[in-house]
Amino acid sequence: MIRPIIAVLLLSGCATFDGYEWTRSARPDLPVQWYVATQEELRADCFPPDSACARYGPYLCTIIAEQDEAHTPDWLVRHERRHCAGWDHL
Repeated sequence: MIRPIIAVLLLSGCATFDGYEWTRSARPDLPVQWYVATQEELRADCFPPDSACARYGPYLCTIIAEQDEAHTPDWLVRHERRHCAGWDHL
């Protein structure tokens, strides 16, 4: 019984397993560039200042983070990459 519910959630575009309700944006799925930033850069570029954020340009999505991708928690990598894939949370 639970499998059909999971399938419906995934197909609807609203997966809440990470605590967010996601919706498809008008942004295209963009290639990703990872940028390791200083705390000052994070405060200036990310709102709210956090350990990572995604910034979109017309052809590239830059994930700005305090660590390289290999040392960033998996859930945070997935979260920011989902933004780069054209999704937003409500």
